[in-house]
Amino acid sequence: MPYFKDAVDCIKQIRQTAKQFANIDSLLKEPDYNKWLQTITTVVDLENYLTGDDVKFNLLNTLAIASWEINTSHQKPIAIPKLTKLNDWLSEFPSLLNDKSFVNKIKNLEGFNFLASMSELSFAAFLREIGFAISFEHKFIQVNSQKKKDVDIGFIGPKSVANYAEIYMPHHTENTEGFFDPNDSDHYVKYKVAMKLSDKFGADGITGLTGKVLLVVNYAAIDALLIKEAFPIFSSEGIYNEMSNALPPGVDGLAFFRDDFSGKGSFHFDKLILI
Repeated sequence: MPYFKDAVDCIKQIRQTAKQFANIDSLLKEPDYNKWLQTITTVVDLENYLTGDDVKFNLLNTLAIASWEINTSHQKPIAIPKLTKLNDWLSEFPSLLNDKSFVNKIKNLEGFNFLASMSELSFAAFLREIGFAISFEHKFIQVNSQKKKDVDIGFIGPKSVANYAEIYMPHHTENTEGFFDPNDSDHYVKYKVAMKLSDKFGADGITGLTGKVLLVVNYAAIDALLIKEAFPIFSSEGIYNEMSNALPPGVDGLAFFRDDFSGKGSFHFDKLILI
């Protein structure tokens, strides 16, 4: 039997769940709930829309799944930890509650916007914990195209030197039926990172940022890198070095971490490579 009676019941329960996370609740306004209601009213299969195999986490379905977890006392929740982390990070960085750009990203239901924003917050929280002062969204210009862009995070250490990080969470699922080699996915990972670098920073350098600039990759949704991390017989050193050797002008290094936002201790910093 479906958990939600209908779209109206779903939104009602989502409202109640959001109230248990004060910062998240403050982000959600009446127009948001009305828009969500209109969206899910039109779907043929509500449960599949919210929890189907191809569904990507966003704020709507995370709250819906959390509603079910809370009301059924589910023993291994997957949505509640994500909302708890988001709520805590918003307490750490309260300026984001009034940052229109961030609020739009975290509420965006398309693609991986929600998880990308969670990755940004995760790395910002890590930097703050080890002593850096954090700020968000710093503007710069691509030299080749003169396009105006912004980098996700600025961070300043004890020596008052500014550095910047663009956070990227690529996604790639392996077909693990039968024998497979995680190294076979290296070309795909390199391609995804190269496309991100090209789109964000261009090919001929940038202006407007003073200090080191990093592309920081959350690889929690890259199956091949997770497998390499878990099994000592595999290594990611080769792909890390190849990617660092292909950085465009204006980018000074790469960093890699994983966080699936599954609870306390889910953040693991892997590697920093500076050129």
